[in-house]
Amino acid sequence: MPFIYLGEFVRLAVEPAAITLAAQVAGRMLAARTAPWAYNFFWWAVFSLVVIPFAVSWTCLAVRGREATKDRSWFTMGRRELKYLLTGLAMSLVLGGPVTVCFYGAYLHAWSLPLTLLAFAVLAIALGVAMRFAFVLPAIALDDFRGFKEAWHQTRSTVLRILGVVLLSLLPINLLQSILRHQQKNPPGDYLSLFVLAVADVTVIFLSSVVSIGAVARCYRFKAGIGSVAELILEDAGLTPDNQPD
Repeated sequence: MPFIYLGEFVRLAVEPAAITLAAQVAGRMLAARTAPWAYNFFWWAVFSLVVIPFAVSWTCLAVRGREATKDRSWFTMGRRELKYLLTGLAMSLVLGGPVTVCFYGAYLHAWSLPLTLLAFAVLAIALGVAMRFAFVLPAIALDDFRGFKEAWHQTRSTVLRILGVVLLSLLPINLLQSILRHQQKNPPGDYLSLFVLAVADVTVIFLSSVVSIGAVARCYRFKAGIGSVAELILEDAGLTPDNQPD
């Protein structure tokens, strides 16, 4: 999708990516001056906010095509975006909270085997539940949310397939991130190279976001019976069944 919809990706991502980059620089400067390591994660809070309109727009693009995002920009923030943000935060706390507590407890007890196994068991359960509710955020982004019960029903018997789609689609991005992380361990000395590396890192973050968002949104389109992915790509390319090339 980032290649098929390159123009939309640039239009929707350039401003939030620039803000995220500025937040990363500010966080590292604060950490260097005051020492608290937590400032290094300052950018994540900023990113979590600026990515919301972007995520909603990209979901609409993945499900309904270019026309759905024609009048949207990166700062489009309304009822849908607020609901998307609050629901995402609530789901993260409910599903991620127990996992965090279990892994922290295992860490405090020197990764004892029973606590570590418990932590991974809770992680597996949380991941399974998260996949059952994978269509909640796409439905909110499309203003088509009919409740958690409907979202749970839509993903029946498809948990492993949705998980497989997401993991396989993210594989190339994860390989690219690994290369960048390796470069960051031995950063170049000149400022221009550091800036290029930082821009590449933020770009990969947004690529990872659009790939995961797009993967789940495409699954939602299929399960909701809106039409096939091939039909949507042909529509966006202007190739209807009547004017497709031989």
